[in-house]
Amino acid sequence: QCVEDNFETFEQVYDELFSKKYGLFRPYTKEVIYRYLDCGDLHHGFTRVRCADCGGSHKTLQ
Repeated sequence: QCVEDNFETFEQVYDELFSKKYGLFRPYTKEVIYRYLDCGDLHHGFTRVRCADCGGSHKTLQ
């Protein structure tokens, strides 16, 4: 939630506040962050795992 709520602001202020210390904000970093945010979203898919012994099941994010 923290990353999702603050990433846009972080990206906007990065050059001014962080680039001297940490270097260029690489485009790949943005891609990785968006993939990370998509990971926990059920709209991007999940797998239902069912136990053959007890019949219990749960969703596993993809």
